[in-house]
Amino acid sequence: MLLAASAIAVVISGPLAQKAGDIMGLGSAAVTTWNIAKWPVLLLVVSFLFALLYWASPNAKHGFKWVTPGGILALALWLIASAGFAFYVANFSSYNKTYGSLAGLIIFLVWLWITNIAILLGAELNAELERGRAIAAGHPEQHEPYVEPRDTRKIDDDRRDNDLGAT
Repeated sequence: MLLAASAIAVVISGPLAQKAGDIMGLGSAAVTTWNIAKWPVLLLVVSFLFALLYWASPNAKHGFKWVTPGGILALALWLIASAGFAFYVANFSSYNKTYGSLAGLIIFLVWLWITNIAILLGAELNAELERGRAIAAGHPEQHEPYVEPRDTRKIDDDRRDNDLGAT
């Protein structure tokens, strides 16, 4: 839901925001305020989405952390890469000549790929920092997992199946 709201917020800008403001009876000052204020709000929403993803995606017991080093890295990389890709698409690319009407979809998919790389690099940084903390606390370097799993049902089922197959 937050991702969809963020996408709509990005799309509603410029002349589209002016039309929406006119339909709602808001003046041009409200539209200008919207065009400026939406970026910090979107930055907070995206950082929350990254934090939520980093909390939910690994099967590890750890609390929800709004700000992590990996989240900061992912957000910074994502912003820089998105701005660079937008500049490239606007000035140097010929997607429309190459792909025709599918150019918008191709551009969106490449941007998603760039976004996923930034998110994965942030997650990798968080994982390596957790691994380093576990080793510093005395966890054997060769023994995994470094963080206690949140849900062990699948692990327990696999162990039970292996035990039944061995007998």
